[in-house]
Amino acid sequence: MRKIWRYGQRNFSRFLIEILIIMVGILLSLAFSSWLENRKDRKEERVSLEQIKENLIIDLGQLENNLDLRQKQLAFSQQMLGQIANDSLSIDPATFVQGMRYLAITVSFSPNTVTFETLKSTGQLDLIKDKTILEALV
Repeated sequence: MRKIWRYGQRNFSRFLIEILIIMVGILLSLAFSSWLENRKDRKEERVSLEQIKENLIIDLGQLENNLDLRQKQLAFSQQMLGQIANDSLSIDPATFVQGMRYLAITVSFSPNTVTFETLKSTGQLDLIKDKTILEALV
């Protein structure tokens, strides 16, 4: 009976050590998996923010072109109003035609929101961890 008891005690301690090793292995595996998932999310966040930045640069270029055109329209309109006020329409015909072309153009702005809309529709807006950026986008 004592032999069985000693044998059981030795095996029980080995059994506890094996369970402990298995538990540590599982915990390390879960931690590593979580780390990889967070790393993947940060990479996707970085890519999405870069795409949003590119969209904003395109929008800025479009706005600068619109501003330039509006300034030309304003300059021509002021020139024409000044001549009408002085009762002297002595403008060069080529300048008049060019000015009228500027006035005939309508300026519109359509922002490039492809990346934002994709993130929104796929439910991935939560990838962006910086709350100030997220609030500015929404």
